Amino acid sequence: MLSGSEPGLCRVAVHSGTAVVDLSLPAALPVAELIPAIVESLGGRDIGAAPTRYQLCPLGAGALPPSKSLAQSGIRDGTVLSLSRCSAEPAPGPHDDDAEAVLATLRGSTRPPSRRAKELTGALTAGGVGGVGAVLLVRDALGNTDRHGAATAVVAITSGVLALLVAGMTRRTGREPTAVFTLNVIATTFVAVGALLAVPGRLGVPNLMLAAMGASVAAALAIRLTGCGGVTFTAVMCCAIVIAAAALCGVITGAALYVVGSLTTLAALVALEVSARVSMVVAGLSPKLPAAPGSEEAPELAAPDLLATRAIRADRWLNGLHGGFSSAAALGAVVAVLGSQRVIGLTAVTGAVLLLRARAQVDGRSRLMFLIAGYVAGTAAFAVAAPRPRPARAVDRHPDRGIDRPGAASGVHRAHPAAFAHRLSTHRCAGVQRIGQPAAAGLLDLRCLQRRWWPGTDVDMTSRFGHLLAACALAAPCWCAMPAAHAVTPPPVDERWLPQPAPPGPPSRTQQREVCAAATWAPERPEAAAQLAGLDLPEAWRLTRGSGQRVAVIDTGVAHHRRLAHLVAGGDYVFTGDGTQDCDAHGTIVAGIIAAAPDSATDQFSGVAPDATVIGIRQSSAKFSPVGNRSSTGVGDVDTMARAVRTAADLGASVINISTIACVAAESPPDDRALGAALAYAVDVKNAVIVAAAGNTGGAAQCPSQRPETSRDTATVVVSPAWYDNYVLTVGSVNANGEPSAFTLPSPWVDVAAGGENVTSLNPVGDGTVNGLDDHGGFRPLSGTSYAAPVVSGLAALIRARFPALTARQVMARIISTAHHPPHGWDPFVGNGTVDVLAAVSSDPAVQPAPAQPGSPTPAAPVTTPPTQPDRRARITALSGSAICLMGLLAALASRAFGGRSGSRHRRIHRDDVVGD
Repeated sequence: MLSGSEPGLCRVAVHSGTAVVDLSLPAALPVAELIPAIVESLGGRDIGAAPTRYQLCPLGAGALPPSKSLAQSGIRDGTVLSLSRCSAEPAPGPHDDDAEAVLATLRGSTRPPSRRAKELTGALTAGGVGGVGAVLLVRDALGNTDRHGAATAVVAITSGVLALLVAGMTRRTGREPTAVFTLNVIATTFVAVGALLAVPGRLGVPNLMLAAMGASVAAALAIRLTGCGGVTFTAVMCCAIVIAAAALCGVITGAALYVVGSLTTLAALVALEVSARVSMVVAGLSPKLPAAPGSEEAPELAAPDLLATRAIRADRWLNGLHGGFSSAAALGAVVAVLGSQRVIGLTAVTGAVLLLRARAQVDGRSRLMFLIAGYVAGTAAFAVAAPRPRPARAVDRHPDRGIDRPGAASGVHRAHPAAFAHRLSTHRCAGVQRIGQPAAAGLLDLRCLQRRWWPGTDVDMTSRFGHLLAACALAAPCWCAMPAAHAVTPPPVDERWLPQPAPPGPPSRTQQREVCAAATWAPERPEAAAQLAGLDLPEAWRLTRGSGQRVAVIDTGVAHHRRLAHLVAGGDYVFTGDGTQDCDAHGTIVAGIIAAAPDSATDQFSGVAPDATVIGIRQSSAKFSPVGNRSSTGVGDVDTMARAVRTAADLGASVINISTIACVAAESPPDDRALGAALAYAVDVKNAVIVAAAGNTGGAAQCPSQRPETSRDTATVVVSPAWYDNYVLTVGSVNANGEPSAFTLPSPWVDVAAGGENVTSLNPVGDGTVNGLDDHGGFRPLSGTSYAAPVVSGLAALIRARFPALTARQVMARIISTAHHPPHGWDPFVGNGTVDVLAAVSSDPAVQPAPAQPGSPTPAAPVTTPPTQPDRRARITALSGSAICLMGLLAALASRAFGGRSGSRHRRIHRDDVVGD
């Protein structure tokens, strides 16, 4: 093959995938005779079949006729041609047999799978294998200790590296890049997951930073080793780099996750503005227009084929940058708005900007990337800003799974005044949303789908102003509906709301409307209570059994039982009884966990403090309702709860157990100021320890679920009285292995946890025990946080009997300090950890109580422990691992990862294009 410019020769540049060769071809020979020589110069095989397998196409035009020469086809010097496979199949020849002819015709009409179909199959396979494997790795690692997490991380990273090596060898020995692309996706996924799990402790910003750095290095190596999927993995690398940079700022400053998401979005939007210039510089093109020809400053232009190669490379770089930065902006916006509604405006504007940028894209792939990213961000903003359905009233709920809800609906709760203005603003802005959302959507559709562009290649100031107006139109409804940025806190305690002392009684006439609950015993279940098996109660009873302590049970009443010898009637706020009637079975079960006497002749069950006195107060019931109101589902609300707390404190209760709670949406908190005043009165004036359940999720009678990483700034559910954490010890539930129960509600006010599954306690009817309820002929085991709270109430009674000089707040602090703390000191599921009965009653108090002045309240102070210092291991591991990944990334970039060997004459032709490009 000649290489110079001679008469009769035509100098052209031939592209095949990422391979480019500069050739001088005879202009008079037919194209079919030139193709074998071109394939041979590019290192191809099967030369004899080349004329029927390949075709030459000028850029932007159809294939050249094989029988015509280059001169006849109008090809001149400097033309850029593309060599690709020919998908046409030869027509079936004649056949003697009709059946054979039909089969041959069918085979000829059946088209082989297209490249796009193979790419989609490979992507789905990679996503399925990588996604399932990653989920399994994360699940197994998070369910074990840090040691298991580190081992899982090593396995994941090793698997990713091996997948990269196999992909590189497959690319060099095989002819099908779809498998290489699949292996690259799997490798990148596993390396990112391994880096995520390599950081010890809870998942947080350090894990995110190292995972992003790992993904960027894996994507860069995938391009360097295989040269396959350049655009796809360039986008992954750019997206990961932006996320890692924002996460690095979060690790250094200790910022929250939503702040990191906001930084990611802002950095990605800025990077999008310079992506075009960056792609040109990286591809070797000058972003400035050349000087006029003939002038002194005019540089010597490169050859046309070289300029074409650089232009193609710049286009691919631009597609990769657009995909990476738009994805980073959308992901950051979604993470930010899910972490805090304060940045909902930023998320909405990000969605608008991405959608409007899609309008200006000529390339279809870039337009699709921007559309997907913009709609993801916009949908997240609207989903968070949309008004949520709120319950019509706050009703008391028993947070358990083995008892019917004795909730109260005797009256609509009073809304907190601080929430009234917010709800009014929400309703007012809902109308603006209904108008603004369709208008903004219509504006975006016109901007994104219209085919008429503004004249010129540059966007003038008028179009920029139009973009700004469109973004504001999209974001205005979200800003209007955005709730006020304030922490979820109970109303200030005001003693003027303290209920006056009065005889117990329902606020209105009530009557029983349902049959009482039927508790039962399943003989096939263990006789001993599983929740009390690991408390070392016999050892604790050597020191104290709770003698002299009065524990008030504010619940559905406590029925008389032979193993509750020290039961005292405390009053009835449901009917005309005295508090020792229990139609729901719930209160008796709770009282049995606290103070049931042991009976070795019948079973091994016993309460935590068997010598304590129980004060039974019936405050709620699902079997009663007000007279004349058949729409109600129960009796009891936060007002009767406040009266019951005041009564229990006046009766001399040293511990008050509240297993009935009120769950409402955070945007519509209840008016429980009377309850708050009663709690403060009981703790600070009457020196009583108050223990409450955290609440359950799941089911119609349970609390709504909320995110595990919730805080007072992001909580969506208010639990009363638990949210008065200055006065209440809130208890979550764990199983027999010490793991958080699946139903326990994570909340920022959870203090400790105790066993709340597979409960055994006293039967309100008869003298036996129960471990479940009769659910329409079936058996429901007793489980719930309302059964974990009495364990802590019994422990409080033991501590007060053992150390009578301790104040109520010191008792609560002692329960917290002796608990088995989780790795990070505090957890929204278990608080400060699972209680340790023996440790709480065996050691002497670390701080001697100061003499209290009679009648003077103790200053209010939180009972929760101060926040623990962040785990420095996570930060050190993330920073050191990111530094190693950064060196690997720089090494990959420095070795012509993206240019590859596009100028080599020996690059094999594997396809007419590269999978993923």
